Amino acid sequence: MLVSGLGVFVAINALSVAGRLGWVGSLPSYLKPFEAGLSSLTMAGLLASLLIVSDEIAPTFRLKARWALIGAAIFFAAGYLLQPLGISKIRDTPTWCLYCMAANTLVALLLYWIADVRGRTKWAGFAKPVGTNPLLSYFLPYVAYFSPSLFRLTADGTSGWQGAARSALFAGGILVLVILFDRSKIKLRL
Repeated sequence: MLVSGLGVFVAINALSVAGRLGWVGSLPSYLKPFEAGLSSLTMAGLLASLLIVSDEIAPTFRLKARWALIGAAIFFAAGYLLQPLGISKIRDTPTWCLYCMAANTLVALLLYWIADVRGRTKWAGFAKPVGTNPLLSYFLPYVAYFSPSLFRLTADGTSGWQGAARSALFAGGILVLVILFDRSKIKLRL
């Protein structure tokens, strides 16, 4: 059922990006569909976590790896087939979502293998404050986007290797700030 839901989200996203759901704009706001691209990413993450963490679907690492590789290949192939709709994070295109799903599935499998199968976790200790203070880690970047003087630190409007480098520097800066807040015992909670 969850895999079918993922397929529906991808289909709605593709139809929306292709301009086939324009009639939805005339509906009352409570009947308008949700953001299908982001929903598809979330559903893919849920499926990957169920596959990797639970032993119900795949009880061994070999089976987990096989299913994750098959899933990533399907995501990549579907993204490739939907390339005529474009590839854009800003427009939330199906290709961008599907390529992210493929990459994230592989990264999740790799991290599971490193941390849970091999037991190597010390290397990730630097990121522990982000895990213990996730709301601060999530909201802190928006401070830069809402502050004109800090906005220039973001990677917004860049592309290519310069955009990737600026994104990495920005993420590193956020990590440093979260670590500093953590050491000062400042946490954001609901």
